[in-house]
Amino acid sequence: MKNMKSRFLILFVFIISNVISARNDHCPFAAGIMIGDPTGISLKMQSKGGHALAGGMGWSMGKNAHLNLHMDFLKYHSIIVTPEDRKFLFYYGIGSRIRIEDESRLGIRFPLGINYRFRSAPFETFFELVPVFDLAPETSTDLGAGIGIRYCF
Repeated sequence: MKNMKSRFLILFVFIISNVISARNDHCPFAAGIMIGDPTGISLKMQSKGGHALAGGMGWSMGKNAHLNLHMDFLKYHSIIVTPEDRKFLFYYGIGSRIRIEDESRLGIRFPLGINYRFRSAPFETFFELVPVFDLAPETSTDLGAGIGIRYCF
């Protein structure tokens, strides 16, 4: 399991470095909190063309409390643009999750959500549902959900 965590960290650093080089000027980097399953820190790096890399680290408080690490590649689509240039964006993507507990799990995430960017403040909010398909140590399914807010740098 330690070797799998090291590979995940190396992949995370590699992808982040590539996304940094192709940033979007509107909200190139955002950091904040998410509440749900898991509850914790949320980070996002926006690239050109409506793509982003989002990750998080959080704690799930259910009957089997555990630490969650995840990273997703997201594709954004405008669904509503108001006259004040506020944007509701639909997104979907694919990513990975490591669930650290007595018997840790590795899975594939399929996030679906809505993102709202404020015009007059450097914030964005989001709501997402995330089906998860665990691959190791055995196959199983899970469903996560969360709401959050991030500050745009």
